[in-house]
Amino acid sequence: DDRSPPSSLSMQGGDGNYYVGGDGANDPSANVGFQSDKLDASYHSPAWQAAHLASLQDFKRPTLEEFKAQEKEREGKLQANAVLLEKESDAFRKQLEADRERRLTGGRNRKDGGGVKKGKVSKKDRKKEKKSKKDRKKKKDKKEKKEK
Repeated sequence: DDRSPPSSLSMQGGDGNYYVGGDGANDPSANVGFQSDKLDASYHSPAWQAAHLASLQDFKRPTLEEFKAQEKEREGKLQANAVLLEKESDAFRKQLEADRERRLTGGRNRKDGGGVKKGKVSKKDRKKEKKSKKDRKKKKDKKEKKEK
């Protein structure tokens, strides 16, 4: 009792034929079914293949010395660009910092000419500042009432 699968389900036969899809019909016009690996499956004309092989043979590969010289030149350009980019970046950062300082120093109306204080401001200092502002406002209001 032979339990091997039917030959129509076999992927590759011993005769060099293999199954590429379809219903297995022997229709030579269809691109499915059994095909022989002995056939030329080229999609290009012989003239194109000849031109392609000739173009592959005409390729000029640089010598090791030429390649090293090209790499040194390329690395020099990359390094010069990196240095230039770093200089531009530093100048831009300095300009941003100067603008930031200018904005922060002029941000509040203070008689002492200061702006935002550097460092952490304690809770006591904030309360003192708030109280002094309130006191100045009261004095100003009293002064205006006396003048009227």
